[in-house]
Amino acid sequence: MKILLIISNNLFYRNYLNRYVLEDLKKYAEVKILGNKVDANDSKNLFDFECGESKVNSFLHWVIASISLFSNRNLTKSFQMRVRRRFYPYIEDSITVRKILKYIKKSLILIFFILITKFKFVTSFLIFILKKFLKINKSFAHIIKTEKPDLVLIPTNGFFSFELDIECTLHKLKQKYISLIDNWDNLSSKNILMYKANHYGVWGEQNKIIAEQIQKINRNDTTCLGTPRFEVYKKLKVNKIFDFKYILFVGSSNRYNEYGVLQLLNKIIIKNKIDFKVIYRPHPWRDNSDFPDLSVLNKIVLDPQMKTQYENKARSDNFQPDIDYYNDILSNCEFVIGSLTSMLIEALVKKKKYIALIHSEPGFKYSPSEWYKGYTNFDELKSLKNLILLNDLDKLEKTLFNLIEVDNIFIDDEFLSYFITFDEEPYSKKLIKMINNLKNSD
Repeated sequence: MKILLIISNNLFYRNYLNRYVLEDLKKYAEVKILGNKVDANDSKNLFDFECGESKVNSFLHWVIASISLFSNRNLTKSFQMRVRRRFYPYIEDSITVRKILKYIKKSLILIFFILITKFKFVTSFLIFILKKFLKINKSFAHIIKTEKPDLVLIPTNGFFSFELDIECTLHKLKQKYISLIDNWDNLSSKNILMYKANHYGVWGEQNKIIAEQIQKINRNDTTCLGTPRFEVYKKLKVNKIFDFKYILFVGSSNRYNEYGVLQLLNKIIIKNKIDFKVIYRPHPWRDNSDFPDLSVLNKIVLDPQMKTQYENKARSDNFQPDIDYYNDILSNCEFVIGSLTSMLIEALVKKKKYIALIHSEPGFKYSPSEWYKGYTNFDELKSLKNLILLNDLDKLEKTLFNLIEVDNIFIDDEFLSYFITFDEEPYSKKLIKMINNLKNSD
């Protein structure tokens, strides 16, 4: 069997081109890897082929996706949040001429998309016409016709333009392919999928339900695989990073006053003479452009893996943290504090309690409270036994004291498997089983 694996960006390069995927997959089939020559850095020389995407297709896919998002925004609150985040104009902090011009530009784009998606028949007609101008990716088509793969695998988040360009060509060539949904919220918050794959590998049962209800994908066309980047959490050997007890504080991609929370944590630890420190791990690709000096907070330690990124005030996805390190830093912490990110699921997988910040915060575009209320995949979190939803920072001191002095016993919780498939069977074995089932159903 011949399989072509598509890698569209640096994140997928890290998550899928590793021992948790490739070793068993290469024993099972002849595997060739195609990378995006612009957005995927082949640092290990693993690509067999590279190709780019059509700039015309990239623009058309953006317009079509935007029209689709606006026309379907009432389908789920996650789509409404995405429209607000990506298209609503907003001026933060000081007012400058550049910010005013950007505000006007975004306002005009917002009005344009609202007007053209007011009527369904107009939306459908526009998308129909625009799709007529999409061209086949000739370099990719040549690879398909030359290699003749039996199956194409595409890790995806559902909206990268390179993926859409590849999928467009796959449909025109009638080539069978499987999409591997990379992250927790990809099926519920990005958009209606522009192209449908033959099958989908998803995180867990929640994703299967969302795929059926929002994306109109038949349950039989989805398989719960989990994610390969969680395989590292099965490692028994753990390296000790720090010689002191610590709470792990994980940052968010959303901009809110993380520094204010760190100041509060620092104050609480000093006031109560707690023999802990806080390891602060900023989100690698956060929206926040503020990088305050942490040296004045003597109980806060910047995660060494994030030190260079933070000190350089960088947010580029060229930086991809080593996933092996995640197991070490989570395994050794007492518990975790942070906003609602996939690190919440990772902490629970590692049997660490998680304090999720969902407090209101005036002065920011989206407070943790709005973030919590704005996404469909967060709706059932309140049923998790080891998750503490903190809606008031005034309660943080009492919550910390309770976890440190009274009750930090992790409770086995079968409901976690609703969000993520995580068991003894390796991701690669599940992936191969899914491929075999698809092959046998032909």
